[in-house]
Order: sequence, then C-alpha cells, then structure tokens
Amino acid sequence: MPKHVEQTSPEKKEYRYTYEEHKKRQYHERKYLTKSGLVQRYMIVALVLGTALLFILNQYTQIPVGYGFLVALNVTTFTLFGFDKSMASYDNAGRLPELFFHIISLLGGSLGIFIGAHVFRHKIRKWSFMSKEYAILFFQAMIIFILFRQSFFPSL
Repeated sequence: MPKHVEQTSPEKKEYRYTYEEHKKRQYHERKYLTKSGLVQRYMIVALVLGTALLFILNQYTQIPVGYGFLVALNVTTFTLFGFDKSMASYDNAGRLPELFFHIISLLGGSLGIFIGAHVFRHKIRKWSFMSKEYAILFFQAMIIFILFRQSFFPSL
C-alpha cells in the first residue's frame, strides 16, 4: 500500500498527501493562475465573445460594421477590466499588462476602459495609467473633430 493512503475501514479509504504531493498540487493550481494559463484562456474567450457580439450586431441590427466593432471592442474591454480587477486579489496571479489596455484604448476601447474603471473601481487612483488614458481619449476626440468638423461647423 502507498505511503499516503491510510486504510481506516475495508470500504472507506482516507487519502493523505505527503508534503511533496501537497506542494506539487499547489504548484499546479497556481500555474493555472499565471500569465501563461488563465490570462491566455480568458483573452481567447473574450476574443471569441467579442467576435460573436460583432456577428450578432451585424446580422440582427442595422448598426454598421464599424460601429459594431466599437461596441464589441468596448464590451470586451469592459469584461477584461473586470477580469483584471478580480485577478488583482490573487498573489502571483496572471494580470493583464497596462500596455495591453493602452493598445485596446487606441483601437477604440476607451469608453469600455473608463466605464470599467469606475464600475470595478480599478486603477482609478493610479495616475500614471489614467493620465495616459485621458491623453488617448483627447487624441481620439481630436481625430473625430477633424474628420467630422464640416458636420459640426459648416463654415470652417
């Protein structure tokens, strides 16, 4: 009989793990929460859900594809922000890097980041992160103004 199994009665077995087996189990449980584990899985799920949302918006509504892309991107960004907030409570857990959020924001997910930051109360006090997000939002507002200035101000 192995060392870690105690026989208490003929029909009931009680398992006790050795210290090495316990540490091995903890390692495998923590491995699931590392960047190579859970973060990649969640990003794949978010990408699939965002693509499915884009497909649904394109098929069943009259929203143009560009607007549907922005809606799907912002919903995905919002969920990723919530995921990052939930992972902040774990030690050595896989977190999404801030650069990832800045890139998504540049692609059009600014609204999802700002709503997610306030709903989940995550990264609001981190001025180095929020100042870059405000700069990206200002940059996007300037691009929208330049592209649509004839609509806003016909005399210009």
